[in-house]
Amino acid sequence: MHLQNRSGFTLIETLLALALIGLIIAPMMLQQGTVLDSVYRISRRLEYTYAAQQFWYEAHAQMNLHATNFSLEKKLDDGTILTFSRGPLDSKSPLAKQKYILQERVTIAWKEFDQPRRDQLVTYVHIIPEEKPA
Repeated sequence: MHLQNRSGFTLIETLLALALIGLIIAPMMLQQGTVLDSVYRISRRLEYTYAAQQFWYEAHAQMNLHATNFSLEKKLDDGTILTFSRGPLDSKSPLAKQKYILQERVTIAWKEFDQPRRDQLVTYVHIIPEEKPA
């Protein structure tokens, strides 16, 4: 008498099923890692943008409203360096011909994955000259 088991999987079928599952899941896991890296980088950049904006407010609180040259620097706990500067426009700028327009710049310098990174927040300000008493 010869009995055959037709209801179960053979070892080869099971190994083929596992290989197919591995071929499908491996690229999905790699893609998930790439997406998570991108989300991390974007969230860090957003954090630095918020830090630059907050530092811009702090610098404005410390300087004279009519100042034409001003600079300030701050180092955060994680090694990030924020630098604020207010000064005249570059002579090549089309706005340089206009009077009383200054450029304010917050520069952010940090390291990401051991690579130095840098970003800037730039604004242009029209100041009204301080009137001197006669």
